[in-house]
Amino acid sequence: MKSPIEVAETCFVIVSLLLFTGGILKVLQLADVDQNALSPDVSSPIEQVIFLAIQGISLLLVLGRWKLVVSQLLKTDKLILFLLVSLLSLILLSALWSRFPIVTLRRCLALWGTTIFGIYFATRYSFKEQLKILLYTFGLAIFLSFLFAIALPRFGMMSGLHEGAWRGIYLHKNGLGSMMTLSSMLFLVSLKSGKSGRITKWLGLIFSFLLVLLSSSKSALVTFVCLFVILHMCSALRWYYDLVIPGLIGGVGVVTSIGIWLIDNFDNLLRAMGKDPTLTGRTDMWPLIWESILARPWLGYGYSGFWQGFDSDAAYVWYALGWEPTHPHNGLLELLLIFGVIGMSIYILLFLASFVRSLFWIRITRDARYFWLLIFLSYTILTNLAETRVLEYNSITWVLYIATILAQPDSFDIVFKKHSG
Repeated sequence: MKSPIEVAETCFVIVSLLLFTGGILKVLQLADVDQNALSPDVSSPIEQVIFLAIQGISLLLVLGRWKLVVSQLLKTDKLILFLLVSLLSLILLSALWSRFPIVTLRRCLALWGTTIFGIYFATRYSFKEQLKILLYTFGLAIFLSFLFAIALPRFGMMSGLHEGAWRGIYLHKNGLGSMMTLSSMLFLVSLKSGKSGRITKWLGLIFSFLLVLLSSSKSALVTFVCLFVILHMCSALRWYYDLVIPGLIGGVGVVTSIGIWLIDNFDNLLRAMGKDPTLTGRTDMWPLIWESILARPWLGYGYSGFWQGFDSDAAYVWYALGWEPTHPHNGLLELLLIFGVIGMSIYILLFLASFVRSLFWIRITRDARYFWLLIFLSYTILTNLAETRVLEYNSITWVLYIATILAQPDSFDIVFKKHSG
């Protein structure tokens, strides 16, 4: 049985993760404001204090067991660890060439604080314990989202442009859709990994997917379908070697064919989904952002150094568009804006190393829980195609990314044979 201190620590982690999803804080503070004019990048003083407290407590917990933390980190692939340190260092150094060095330093520290929480989460709990805690976290998010939408519709429902769409405990319907897509995949992975608690897991999956539908987020639904296919492809990675290669070649062929068809029918598909072919102005914005990238191609504008009002380099994009986006709605473009080709290359190398590592783990382990690593990395790719979810401070995406690249398999889950059954 866990001690009261351990229970309190677990509760701290669950509440922190829930807040990192972007839930509750913003929607409670800003529900009376025009929701379509809100920016998720704006943090209130209350939010800043809460996240600072979470990061401070995490730092104390890491320092309190620093020897174990260091030993856990040293078990990580050395290339991944080197690339992560290089990336975080470059973000800090970007204050030297940012036009807004104070803003860059402040938000860099917030990102470092979020990273510390991710390191704490990854080193304090085993991989299976992490997934169990995440199940509790998203279960709480599901319950509260239904509560807000049904009992507190002023907070839990969208108004204005997206009248009637559910947003639950999140600022926008797309936030609810994105988080519930991730929740659905988590419950699906858990269902594939064992027979215990299946009724609860099925309920979690059903209600998660129901919230995806109620959010009316088309992008979340597309992401769900893609991840559902990827999840069922994970099992193929555990086939015999003489079946894996033909299977992967066939899978790549199918995906390529689907990709070509999607490109050829892109405009028609968007219209069928109720979207305009410019992706709500994104395709008009991207060429302008690309011009800004070419102006500073190697080191970019620094972390949070571009989108800083009409006194910043973003003014060119804003004047040309006639509206004021706060990010490029594409993860790759954001990386190039932050720290150019050099930083983007480091990030991509880190991601690829982690992606290959997740494939290897699926191959050598016997528990379906390890599918989560590949699913989450795939989720990161899909959500950054038309949104910006890279290097977000105070974000569940960055916390789970850190936990994913630092995760270690339990030794008894590793099998050293050609086929894991």
